[in-house]
Amino acid sequence: MPLQEIDASFVERRFLCKICFSEADHFCAVDFNKNCDERRGRILPLSGTLITYRRCRSCQFIFTNDFDNWTEKKFAELIYNEAYRDVDPDYDTHRPRENAEFILKKIAEPLKSKRILDYGGGNGFFAETLKLHDIPDVATYDPFNDRHCLRPSGYFDVITCYEVLEHAPDPRQTVEDIVSFLNNDGTIIFSTMPAQDDIDLIRGDWWYIAPRNGHCSIFSKKALIDLWGSYGFELKSIMPHLHVAFKPNRIARSLVGN
Repeated sequence: MPLQEIDASFVERRFLCKICFSEADHFCAVDFNKNCDERRGRILPLSGTLITYRRCRSCQFIFTNDFDNWTEKKFAELIYNEAYRDVDPDYDTHRPRENAEFILKKIAEPLKSKRILDYGGGNGFFAETLKLHDIPDVATYDPFNDRHCLRPSGYFDVITCYEVLEHAPDPRQTVEDIVSFLNNDGTIIFSTMPAQDDIDLIRGDWWYIAPRNGHCSIFSKKALIDLWGSYGFELKSIMPHLHVAFKPNRIARSLVGN
C-alpha cells in the first residue's frame, strides 16, 4: 500500500500513550522469547522476532503495540500455552497461595460477608484457598482458562486482580472491564510491578519487560494513578507491587490504614 493511502489517524495512534494520549518515543526492543524467569536462569533460544516498546513522555507508561491486534486465540497459542509455566513457574500455586495468605492476614473477617471476584485468576487456586478459610463467595474469571472462562454475572464487593494489567494490550479497556463488575463502593486489590528507579539505565534488560510472559504494559506510579483516577478511584500502594484502587470504605481502610 502506498504510504499516502495509510490511514493517518492509525499511524498517529500507534505512537500515542494508551493511558494519557501524550506522545510516546521508542524505548527499547527485545526478543519475543525474553521472559521473567531469566533472572533464575531460564534462557530461551532467540525467536528472531523483536518486540518494540515505547514510553510516554508525560506519564512514563511503557508499552508495546506489537500485540494490539492479536486475538485471544493467538495469545493462547503463542503465550498462554502449555509452555507458559516454564517462564512463570509461580503461576499455578505459589503466587496465588501467597496472595491468599496476605488477604487472610489483613482482611479475612470483613470478606466473609462480601462477594469477591478474582479477575484473571487462572486455575482458581486463590479462590479455592479463600473458600477453605471460611470466605465462601469467591468467583474466578479468566478467559484463558477453560474452567473459568465464562463471564460472571452480577456485581462484586471486592475484585482481586493479580499480575493482570501488565498483560493488557489496552489497559483502559481492561480497567473498564474490571470496574464493570464492581459495586459502586467496591474495592479493587491488584498487583503489577511499576518500573524501577534505574529503568532509564537498564531499559529492556529489566526482567519484568518480558514479552514471552505477555508483558506488554509496564506502568510508572504516575501512569497507575492517572489510569485509575480517570475512573474515579484513589490509589495507594501497600507494597511496591501491590496496590488498592478504592473509594473509602471499611475494606479499603483496613488495607490502606485510613
